[in-house]
Amino acid sequence: MPGNEHKVCKLIKSLYGLKQAPKQWHQKFNEVVFSNGYFLNQADRCVYSKFDDSGKRVIICLYVDDMLIFGTDQVQVDLTKEFLSSRFSMKDIRDVDVISGTLVILINNTEENLSTSGWVFLPGGGAISWASKKQTCITSSTIKSEFVALAAAGKEFDG
Repeated sequence: MPGNEHKVCKLIKSLYGLKQAPKQWHQKFNEVVFSNGYFLNQADRCVYSKFDDSGKRVIICLYVDDMLIFGTDQVQVDLTKEFLSSRFSMKDIRDVDVISGTLVILINNTEENLSTSGWVFLPGGGAISWASKKQTCITSSTIKSEFVALAAAGKEFDG
């Protein structure tokens, strides 16, 4: 507007689609889970874990704005879902049909620096194929390990 060219607007919160939105979302997510006693895995900054007093563990794997929540006790997993849904708008898809990924944080071999790929295929609720295999190549990031894991899982039904 004429006469106000030197003024700028300050956003109170980030808007979806802006360049800074992913960073702001991750920062907000960190604040929320840290306030509830979760710890950030230093090797993969998208994996959070929490132990309760009895040693039960819950792990949250964050991928952009999707989460996989699992643990050693269903009650603790449900409490985690309740806590997160009280802070964020969430949709719980319940059980996943296919888990494919890299267990580089959960299973770590520091001597060889090789990640472990794992997958479970559950069509109709029953496991028909599963595996956990050490990857044959060293990757420089978690996302590259994910691609190696997806390729290995894809070969399961090939040919």
